[in-house]
Amino acid sequence: MKPHRSFVFKDETASGGKQAKQRLTVLLCSYMSSTEKLPLLAIGKSKKPRSFKGIKTLPDNYKNNSKLWMTSSIFEELLRCLDKQMTIKHRKIVLVIDNCTAHPEIKGLKSITVEFFQPNVTYILQPLDQGVIMSFKCNYRKLRSRRIVSALDEGEDNKVDILTALHLSKAAWNDVTENTIKNCFRHAGFKKTTRNEIYC
Repeated sequence: MKPHRSFVFKDETASGGKQAKQRLTVLLCSYMSSTEKLPLLAIGKSKKPRSFKGIKTLPDNYKNNSKLWMTSSIFEELLRCLDKQMTIKHRKIVLVIDNCTAHPEIKGLKSITVEFFQPNVTYILQPLDQGVIMSFKCNYRKLRSRRIVSALDEGEDNKVDILTALHLSKAAWNDVTENTIKNCFRHAGFKKTTRNEIYC
């Protein structure tokens, strides 16, 4: 989406255009020490958006759902894939996540232990809710605004399709700093452990 507000000179008015109706749901996951961030998972409405035509590799994982929601099948597929990666690397991790209905208990995982937050405390205990998600969104809006200015300077169209949004999302996620992640985990009450790596 474009920015909602604009700066204008005193006594001037600014008229805005229509906001894009396309949306993406994005899943963020990071290691507690902030040394590793898992690739984004984006969920869109369309199975094969027009912008994907002729594209062999996407910047992030992409799934589709008509309501843009995380589903139990998408979640299980994601977790089983991550479990295989961790097993190959001989790593054991604890994934801490909220207990919504789209996050079912999945049996047979070898390298991942899933711990669910208690109901109604996610906003207090979820590290990513303490500022990581906000940082990601701010980074995205900053990159989107730069793209608008660049397009205006060069006389180009500044519309953003799904593929461009994925590229901007990846860049925004990469720009979330290690200090932000560390501070948010600490603020949520997580402490270092030597047994298992903790992801949220």
